[in-house]
Amino acid sequence: AINRTTGVISGTLTATASAASPYMVTVSVSDGTSSASTVFSWTVTPVGLPARTVRMGSPTGPVTPGTSFTVPVQFNAETAQVVSYLFELTFDPTVVMVTDVSQGSTLFDAPVKNLEFDRGKVRFAANNPTFAPATGILTLANVTFQVIGSAGRTSPLQLRLPANGVLVNRVNDSFQAIAGVAFVDGVVQVP
Repeated sequence: AINRTTGVISGTLTATASAASPYMVTVSVSDGTSSASTVFSWTVTPVGLPARTVRMGSPTGPVTPGTSFTVPVQFNAETAQVVSYLFELTFDPTVVMVTDVSQGSTLFDAPVKNLEFDRGKVRFAANNPTFAPATGILTLANVTFQVIGSAGRTSPLQLRLPANGVLVNRVNDSFQAIAGVAFVDGVVQVP
């Protein structure tokens, strides 16, 4: 609801509202004689990041054709000692293309990547070469996109473990796949 006096927008969001964020919102007003409207992008940011969840970021504001934006790939490792990862990112190649995947946390090497721009798929991997403690909420990588789609187009940004992909945990002197990993997708909307 919009408060007529203050203009404050208020209400209750669903627990999954951030999954489809950002939202394009149009607000229109009229006094019976004159009217006006405006469009803005409303980003719903999740509170916290659940344990063993990987989140693909979304742009924080409107994106227009020809512009670029960078979003993080974050993982809440809790107490797991992350030593390597391999992810696959899919997207609509008629809306965006990946131009770079760069290092997030300095605990990890710069990601090795295969950028299949025209196919809407990118795989990237990195190692924690010193086995330094990599626990808690980690930014594993930063992904840069260029917007190539026209107004009104949307693309999901879906991050997954490919068939041979894994997040690896160091337990004592052995290495194990981190089980039970969940994913939160990002999205790009061209207003």
